[in-house]
Amino acid sequence: MALIEQAVLDQLSIDRMVFHIITDHETAPEYLPALRPVAFNQFEAFFLSLIHAANRGSRFRFSEGAATRSDLERLETGAPQTFLAASRRLADQFRLAHTGATSPGVILFFRLKSDDRTYSAIIKHDYQEVLAFRRRDGEVTLRRIQENIVRSQDAMQKCAVVDLLAGEHGELVADDLSGRSRRFKITNYFRSFLGVDPVHDDTKLSTVVHDFLVHTIERHRGDLPDDVFRHRRRRAYDAIDSQDCLDMASLESVVLQATGHVEDDARERILTTFQQKMRREHLNDERIVLTTSGLRKPRKRRAMTAEGVQILYDEEHANLIERSRTRTGERIVIETSRITAWDEDDPSERSTTSGANGGE
Repeated sequence: MALIEQAVLDQLSIDRMVFHIITDHETAPEYLPALRPVAFNQFEAFFLSLIHAANRGSRFRFSEGAATRSDLERLETGAPQTFLAASRRLADQFRLAHTGATSPGVILFFRLKSDDRTYSAIIKHDYQEVLAFRRRDGEVTLRRIQENIVRSQDAMQKCAVVDLLAGEHGELVADDLSGRSRRFKITNYFRSFLGVDPVHDDTKLSTVVHDFLVHTIERHRGDLPDDVFRHRRRRAYDAIDSQDCLDMASLESVVLQATGHVEDDARERILTTFQQKMRREHLNDERIVLTTSGLRKPRKRRAMTAEGVQILYDEEHANLIERSRTRTGERIVIETSRITAWDEDDPSERSTTSGANGGE
């Protein structure tokens, strides 16, 4: 979910900015001086677009005593030299926290202001393959720009936007390209570097998503086959069980896994209903790692009479079956909108059997 509300985000400006070059885990960062406002002002809209993108992610809170929080506080409140020193410590801590291969790139630090509020942001930006061309004397030449910053979601390897005044110890939204590919909110090492814990519990959120899916199917009963409505809880459970996560990219897939194929106009209505439910709970930007561990799998129930009559039904439909006593035994009444199948003996089989018995 977004950390900074849109009205505040629209007024956001960059107060201070610096970035350092990271090549690999073994080599210390190449520390660069802080950029003067005159150097980044003409590119402020470009960098703010990166921060706007980073403002949407999973929400975390700082653990008590988190070391990173202290340096982030220096980024937000310290003098220029304090800001620069804190950024260098954070860059080196980021490098040391990474135990595997590190993609070459830059790590950017921002102090942000909106009216009387101050925020900070961290973006690890990987170098992308960029070609520049030059026209001269009727010819075109190409060259590769090795060190670059581009406006691309794929280049933003890791990012966090921080509000130290939110919650008890401060909160942030964070995203991690590596985590998205491995069914995590963020990788363990990025989480350790930041010193944070998730605000939301994925087991509880998966239950919320399950209930939203059931509600969406019930709301659009007229748009869906009867079988989908009858088995809505099982289909919601199966959708969560078969999908790794729910985020902006996978939302449609998760919903359609529960509803099955629907026509385009109905699909839009169904997706809108589900999105509205998520938005009301401020979960529309949250990356939820889906799990069925907090859900009870719908099971089949069976009723058998003394006469050998057997009834199979889903647990969720138990309220449609009424059982009562009579003077001679028990009565079972099933309430249904209509009967869709009723197996009977094949009339041809009855005729054949009858004829054979008559011949004897």
